Amino acid sequence: MINVSYLTSYLTCPRLCYFRMRFGTELNEMNAAREIYLSLRKGYDVEWAENRFLELGGDKDVFEKAKSNFKFLSELEVLKPVDWEVKLESEKYRLKGILDELVEFRSNFHPLILSLKSPQKDIRFKDRIKVSAFCMLLKERDVNCDYGFVYYCYDGVLRRVDVGRKERYYTLKLVEKVERIKNGFMPEKGKNARCEFCNYKDVCQSKLSTFQEKFGKRFML
Repeated sequence: MINVSYLTSYLTCPRLCYFRMRFGTELNEMNAAREIYLSLRKGYDVEWAENRFLELGGDKDVFEKAKSNFKFLSELEVLKPVDWEVKLESEKYRLKGILDELVEFRSNFHPLILSLKSPQKDIRFKDRIKVSAFCMLLKERDVNCDYGFVYYCYDGVLRRVDVGRKERYYTLKLVEKVERIKNGFMPEKGKNARCEFCNYKDVCQSKLSTFQEKFGKRFML
């Protein structure tokens, strides 16, 4: 099955998805912000979040940066926490993932995911897809929900994400694309890939050079 996190990696850059599937990921600011959010929602403090992050192998400087930027929105109280870090999977959709938080709103259950910075308007497409994927996974648990929430930790912004047929269709298309990568296909880099900030930029260029030598310049990106 495909991890939901690989779908969002693909949308950032298909090549990033390729390397994360093979080499794993380092703990980053998003991981640190998640620990802060979960600790606060559970009634603990930021020090507890730091302990959790460091025990996972995270870097203290990374945590300090996340802590300095994190904003906790009081309006989150309208969403009643039901469970955290919920493991979900579906053979039907070939998907699995860990939901940040399951919340209750107006007597119904909904997924809530975390992200760092919000766009000025609307929802980032990768966040929309992530919410869609978890709505689909929850449906396999007999939790029927047609919307979820994304909380942007660095802006203190909570937004609702409606999920319809179009979102579910795009999610399944992404599953197909990521499965090709899982089976060994090396994709092109994303058009807007921010290579200068990527942890895999050196190995990416090395892989590309080997590929070009083997198959010729006509395959150059």
